[in-house]
Amino acid sequence: MIPPFIMRNSHSGLLSCAAFVFLSLFSVNLYAETLDFEGYAVISGADKAKAKQAAIQNALLQASSQGESSVVSSESVSSSGQRLQSSRVREAAIAPEYKLVREWVEGDFFHVVIRFESPAEKQTKKQSHAYKKKVVLTPFVVNQPYRVGTDFSEFHSEMIQRLESTKSFLVRSSKYSISSNSSGDSEAEMRTSIKQMATNNDAQFVLSGEIFDTAHVPTTSLFERLKGKTRSFEIRVTVYDGLTGVRLSHHRFNKMTKGDVNVESNKPFGSAEFFSTNFGATVSSLIDESVKSVLDDIERIPFTARVSRVSGKKIYLDAGATSLIAPGDSLVVFHVQNDLSVHDVITHSEYGVPETPVTSVLITNVYPLFSIGELQTGQNKHNIGVGDLVRFDHKSRQQ
Repeated sequence: MIPPFIMRNSHSGLLSCAAFVFLSLFSVNLYAETLDFEGYAVISGADKAKAKQAAIQNALLQASSQGESSVVSSESVSSSGQRLQSSRVREAAIAPEYKLVREWVEGDFFHVVIRFESPAEKQTKKQSHAYKKKVVLTPFVVNQPYRVGTDFSEFHSEMIQRLESTKSFLVRSSKYSISSNSSGDSEAEMRTSIKQMATNNDAQFVLSGEIFDTAHVPTTSLFERLKGKTRSFEIRVTVYDGLTGVRLSHHRFNKMTKGDVNVESNKPFGSAEFFSTNFGATVSSLIDESVKSVLDDIERIPFTARVSRVSGKKIYLDAGATSLIAPGDSLVVFHVQNDLSVHDVITHSEYGVPETPVTSVLITNVYPLFSIGELQTGQNKHNIGVGDLVRFDHKSRQQ
């Protein structure tokens, strides 16, 4: 018998096999049909809005249980002791978008039916559980460029391409560089600059770096001189937290290359001809290493978006479909207590601002660059305002 929470659209035809066969095909068919799922929740205290949201969550969970999907969630505890849950439901073969096609009240229960429009072709790659995090990349400072002939003006574009190819980042580009050697700013001034750069570029992290490229002719023998030069290449990468300006990590990657290290001008940086040389292969491998280090550093930090507008029980976030947010996602809102910022008692430099988890928000509408959610508590007494944070830690727990 087909479970009651799964309903086939009337245009799809009749079932011609047993339930277990249908459920097995659910993970492998081409899905040339639509699928409906029913969810329900108890109406508590006559709060139908809250029951409706809970019923939608229940329907999404029913959808997730029928395929190669998973529910990813984490919990926070508010200052009053309330447990606040954030969660995502993702399905390998079902698009995350759904439509609410029916809702009704029956006794003490609120019922909903959501509909997934199945894709025309099978999706073989599962969607990532992680949201895309916003990173602003500064131009890498090139040290000692006069000693070599390579033009690194396209290095910035290459880094953006490699970072975005991980499917974990939305990369913004800054026209300002950050050099650890030339900067005479104090730590407090540096943090202030980093925070301002992140704010100006709508980014959660700031990524900067330097290039050290040197070449020399061996003088040990005529044979060595005829054989060619050696070339040392080094990349230094620094990751900063855009919210606090704190440096999260710093890495150095270097390698010595021999052979065809003099890359002619007809093999510009970033071209296939450039990367086919010994030196180009070295540069490419170090870029990959640096990108992997950034991915490892940032992956462990929760995805964070900001509240950009509040209208009654609806809140607007500065992250949307491009960050992989989808309707039905639940995230936790943190109230930023700017009036309670923590400072060093001697230097008076700011360490950070306390954040308090206050409520959950259920995403209802998603656009490319922003999304709209409703407070799940059915209340707006938490003084949520513009600039408050919305977070999701996808690594806390998986089901």
